[in-house]
Amino acid sequence: MTLPRVDEYGSAARDSFRGAAAMRRLLAIFIWALGTVFCALGAQTPSASPDESQTQLPSISFTLDFPGSDPDHYSFKVDSNGHSRYESTARISPDSEDRDSFQLDFDLSAATRAKVFDLAARAKYFQEQPDSRKHRIASTGKKTLAYKDAAKNGQIAFDYSPSAPVQEITAVFQTVSTTLEFG
Repeated sequence: MTLPRVDEYGSAARDSFRGAAAMRRLLAIFIWALGTVFCALGAQTPSASPDESQTQLPSISFTLDFPGSDPDHYSFKVDSNGHSRYESTARISPDSEDRDSFQLDFDLSAATRAKVFDLAARAKYFQEQPDSRKHRIASTGKKTLAYKDAAKNGQIAFDYSPSAPVQEITAVFQTVSTTLEFG
């Protein structure tokens, strides 16, 4: 029986050991690189740049609360770029107390956005509460319109408004709500 020469055995073992060591080193480097990438991604927080945090986009919001209607609550928020959010809640069925909510982020068309912001300007950015005490009409729900930018912050609440721009902007939001809810 011939024994393997130490050189041959030692050489084979050394090569095997070197290959395993190289694989372990590559694996360690890969794990380190992967960990570094995940740490870097985790450390990133979505924060506004100084310019963005200093300049808030003008926005208009509209809310309607009208118990007994479908939906009985909805709200819009539209910024000057047209980015919009719609939220509503309604009963699942007329005889149920269970409620369903709906949210949608979308871009308002440029024409509708321009119209809404023009009407807000004509309504003096909702700085003056409309005088609706002279008009005795059936309740059509509590409505709130608000405007906010870096310099102005106005809000009005009303059931009815004699102001034409307020009536018109209300009609725009009600029409968009009907389209989003019922098609």
